[in-house]
Amino acid sequence: MEFKQGWTYAYSEELKQWLALHNKSGWMYCEDGVKYSPRELAILHTTYGDKPIPWQVHTMKKVFGGEIREDKGAGVTVQDARQVQQSAQSQGNNNTNEFDIF
Repeated sequence: MEFKQGWTYAYSEELKQWLALHNKSGWMYCEDGVKYSPRELAILHTTYGDKPIPWQVHTMKKVFGGEIREDKGAGVTVQDARQVQQSAQSQGNNNTNEFDIF
């Protein structure tokens, strides 16, 4: 794998793959194509501390897409990708951050 400037890389034993964190934007990309926004990473850090992202959470995000949301009653949930897209469109937010790293 090629390591690029502006990124911080780490291998996750929990997820069995490389992770890349974009130093400026705060987005994290996984080798399998799953990406985490800075907001999602903050929720995961608040919920799990310095522990790695649980494979169950990662698998849910990979299979269903969407966005990790904090649910006061249930902890962390993965919102369906269609709900995320509809919510963003209703708020006029069509900004996406895409980076080619793998």
